[in-house]
Amino acid sequence: MCRQDRKAALEGERLFIYLCFMGISLRFNRLTMFLGLVILAKANVVIAQEKNQVPFKENRFQESAWQKVKENWAGNQLCAQWDTSQNHYAGPLKLQLNNGNQVVIELSNQGVAKISFWPKNAKQDHLSYAVANALVAETILPEYRDLITDPRSGMQHHANYLFTLINSGQKFWISMCPFRMGLVDGQNNPIVTDDASMPWVEEGHQITHNFQLNDGERFLGLGEKTGPLDRRGNAYTLWNTDCFGYSVDQDPMYVSVPYYVGFNGNIPYGVFVDHSAKSVFNFGAANTRFTSISVMDDHFVYYLLAGNSLFDITQKYTQLTGRNTMPPKWSLGFHQSRWGYQSSTEIEELVFDFRTRNLPLDAVHLDIPYMQDNKVFTFDSVRFKNPKKLVDILQSKGVNTVVILDPGIKVEKGYQPYQTGIKNDLFVKYPDGSFYEAGVWPGNCHFPDFTKQQTRDFWMNEMKFYSQMGVKGYWNDMNEPAAWGKEVPTFIRFYAENHQWDLIKARNIYGFNMAKTTATGATQLLGERPFVLTRAGFAGIQRYSAVWTGDNVASDEHLLLSARLINSMGMSGIGFCGADVGGFSKPATSELYVRWMSLGAFTPFFRAHKTIGMPRSEPWSFGEDNLQIVRYYLQMRYRLMPYLYSSFYQMCSTGMPVNRNLAFLSSNIQNEPQIFNESFQNQFLFGDALLVAPVASTDKLASVYLPKLVNSQRWYHLYTDQLFQPGTEAMVKSPLHALPVFVKGGSILPEFNVTGKNTDVVSDTLVIHLYHTGEEPTVIAEKNFSVNGRLLSSRSTDFVLWEDDGKSVLKQSTDLSLIPSNGIFRKTLLEFHPETRKLNVVSQGGSANYASGYHFVKLVWHGYVNVLEPNISSGKDMRNTMSLKVLQRSNTSFAFSVPMYQTDLMEMSSVMRCYETVIKVEDFFPSKGGTEVQISWK
Repeated sequence: MCRQDRKAALEGERLFIYLCFMGISLRFNRLTMFLGLVILAKANVVIAQEKNQVPFKENRFQESAWQKVKENWAGNQLCAQWDTSQNHYAGPLKLQLNNGNQVVIELSNQGVAKISFWPKNAKQDHLSYAVANALVAETILPEYRDLITDPRSGMQHHANYLFTLINSGQKFWISMCPFRMGLVDGQNNPIVTDDASMPWVEEGHQITHNFQLNDGERFLGLGEKTGPLDRRGNAYTLWNTDCFGYSVDQDPMYVSVPYYVGFNGNIPYGVFVDHSAKSVFNFGAANTRFTSISVMDDHFVYYLLAGNSLFDITQKYTQLTGRNTMPPKWSLGFHQSRWGYQSSTEIEELVFDFRTRNLPLDAVHLDIPYMQDNKVFTFDSVRFKNPKKLVDILQSKGVNTVVILDPGIKVEKGYQPYQTGIKNDLFVKYPDGSFYEAGVWPGNCHFPDFTKQQTRDFWMNEMKFYSQMGVKGYWNDMNEPAAWGKEVPTFIRFYAENHQWDLIKARNIYGFNMAKTTATGATQLLGERPFVLTRAGFAGIQRYSAVWTGDNVASDEHLLLSARLINSMGMSGIGFCGADVGGFSKPATSELYVRWMSLGAFTPFFRAHKTIGMPRSEPWSFGEDNLQIVRYYLQMRYRLMPYLYSSFYQMCSTGMPVNRNLAFLSSNIQNEPQIFNESFQNQFLFGDALLVAPVASTDKLASVYLPKLVNSQRWYHLYTDQLFQPGTEAMVKSPLHALPVFVKGGSILPEFNVTGKNTDVVSDTLVIHLYHTGEEPTVIAEKNFSVNGRLLSSRSTDFVLWEDDGKSVLKQSTDLSLIPSNGIFRKTLLEFHPETRKLNVVSQGGSANYASGYHFVKLVWHGYVNVLEPNISSGKDMRNTMSLKVLQRSNTSFAFSVPMYQTDLMEMSSVMRCYETVIKVEDFFPSKGGTEVQISWK
């Protein structure tokens, strides 16, 4: 409204008051009164237009309707004020809303915006357990004001201020009246936008934030959640829950991660809600208007993450909440567990059976039967009479011991942990100050308050009981917290670093803090990387612990669900995760067990576990034929250890999970709907090179989608080298012994040539498989890009081969890379140029005294018509060249050998010949005098 119009409106209002006064005093006629009413109505409409920025027509029905909406929904009249006198933004941007609330915005030019919504009566004090690296607000100048037009709906949004967040041009925008925010791309097309009239809704003890729901928008994430890969059309509750034998559509579950990635067309964005309080995420369930997030708290803090790919968003999220801690190498091997191993003798016999049957094994888990009367920090004095001797015996056989720890401390006089907890006021309380008490495995228990430093110190001190025996693995269970009856009173109190929370805020971080305390204590006591496993957790749990998907069921539905759960947790930061292979509850058929073991070989955490009272589920429990298949996949897991261990290093360094849904690979989500198809949504990438297609145990044929590739025209069958075209659906054989696994063209795949009894055994030969893209130099566009500061062609692939002692704690160096605290490691960048037939081997740091177990490196070329004798060059200047005299041509068509009795795979056609070259280690890796070795072939 112009200044003159407002002045006229106010003058009209004054005239009406004057006329009314005169009409009353002098008894003017009715005409005078009528004229005054007309003037007042006009003035009110003009003022309403200015206040709400809504061009209403001048009739009493619309004005009345608008007034009713304003009375019911404060969001419609939200406007913000910001002092722009200095015309710049520095530090937190504080916006005062006209309803008394405040919004504080912090921006980073790394593509992150933090938004804090504070109701007028809320104390501005926010406690976060999830955020590991607080956002550093940077000075970002507002650029201009403009109208943003949504190309899908044609709607226009006011954008009074835009702030460029990342180099690609994505911007954070603010509309001051009505107050809304969002992200736009470089062409000012909306990516994510607050709801037009209800961005914030306050209802009692709950605050809801609403985003506009766009046509075709997809949503991925929320960690451990059942349901489809695309969350659209569903709602989920974040409330850690003990759910034994859960259904395939169970919600909520054990772990809560309030983070998701939306795709508006092909452009991703991330939303992380920094609240542990009970919350609900609604992705258009029972409405077509908005995505809503409701949090049971007195304020609302969330982060918007801008990026150009799912990996880009994942990097930002894991930078914010922390990345996985590099686990001990042995924890990547196979773990055997059962609720029912009753004695030291039974455990020793179990390990003996693994070794005599030539089955690799790295860990055995001890469930609650090892304890005295199920009390934590005890061993049964009869059945586990000498626990240190048992741990030593297992260690001598190359097997580590993992003990279960439950949080409940039995109420029992004379029980030392109980006495210490009572004396030092360490347990969760009722509002009246008495300790909360509930029944779990030992009987009536109190529960440590892990939000209190004194409690954390107490727990870490008690862990000496295990560390003195040589225990290196800790399994945190029942930490939702679980109690018989499940309904823990919500009004029990937690210290929460002196914030005094109730269960509504503290439940979701109970398991998180227990695992954090366990990991911190174990690291201090051992002086090396411990293995910690937890059932319950929250965003950021990856900094301390691996996670498993709880008490699942022996069924094909759960087998397929387990892949989806692991993939979802991986993109939500929790990359070291797995499921109870074979199903925890109910008996497994032999086909189900074998199929699940083959799938488990391609998951970050690989453990078989079964409940008490069920038939035995060790690898030999289902007959000799099935044992051969299980042995093959166990050995494949260990053969792939160089690839897997390096993939874990990549995850801990960058946030890229080991198991990835196919959206990580796609550059055009909009044009690749097969990724979200129910038939293909369980498929995943295992590291950079492998694609795995989970199949039910009864299926002998599998329908598989091979995604489109930017830098290759080929997918290879892992076992046969059979070729498949990217972007196609294929029907492939999937007999019980052959889980469908494929290799991406252009990939580097390192492995051992043989496997030993555990991860300590290193093959003397490192095998590096190199897969052709299917394109020759003449058809490749001359495009280059930079990786780690090095210029690569558009068809190049790089792989970082990581080697260390497998146990030293990794810390950030001055250049932000991860290196072991003892400084002993080797980090080698392999740059593969399949179209020019070159492999560069580049040193990225390491120890001169690193003693590698390898003596030879075998290069295996896949997809080449022929390979002539290769040359190897070494040294900084690449001038010292020598010719390799030994070249082995192999007539076999198999990249990975399969058991000889499985003839059906050998009948597959269209396979390529492999070519092999063996090189001495000292010739392959850069020498002390140089930083690079180049291998080329014709």
